[in-house]
Amino acid sequence: MEKNISGPFAFYRTARTGVIPAGIGSPFKDTTIERIEGDEKTALEQLRKTLNDFEKFEGMLSTHFRFGPLSKQKWIHFHAMHLANHLGHAKLDEIAKEP
Repeated sequence: MEKNISGPFAFYRTARTGVIPAGIGSPFKDTTIERIEGDEKTALEQLRKTLNDFEKFEGMLSTHFRFGPLSKQKWIHFHAMHLANHLGHAKLDEIAKEP
């Protein structure tokens, strides 16, 4: 029952600020993720395809582990904030120096 109350409030607070707080935890936080270097152009194409596929998707959406059920528009908002959070970790000065 707590998630039914705190989830929507947490989403509202996060969406209002536009920032996903650092260290909020994730069900995947103890999962080892291998960093794979690759072609940024291919990665961007894959991201665009995934965003396009999601835009066209009309099925049932998963429940967010922290925010609870989200509408498609809220999922889009969440993923925009989440992507911005991850891109904020990119070391753009190192990428710009690459040949």
